[in-house]
Amino acid sequence: MMLNWVWGNVDLEDVNDHTRMRLALDLVMGPYNPIAHDVGRRAVRHWDIQMQRSTKKEKKGRKKIAMAADSSSQSITI
Repeated sequence: MMLNWVWGNVDLEDVNDHTRMRLALDLVMGPYNPIAHDVGRRAVRHWDIQMQRSTKKEKKGRKKIAMAADSSSQSITI
């Protein structure tokens, strides 16, 4: 979109999720967007929160089981 006049070829690229994401990132994180830095900072904060929630859910679902009949004091967390 930004360099369409340079390419001169009007063949359209296949539109799939990868193309859409690349275009969205180019538009949002481009140097012409005055809030690009703020968007990036918020995205990283959101990612960190989601990863913390994911690890908490993972820890809650784990169960302890005995390793062997003769060593009942040992257990493994899965």
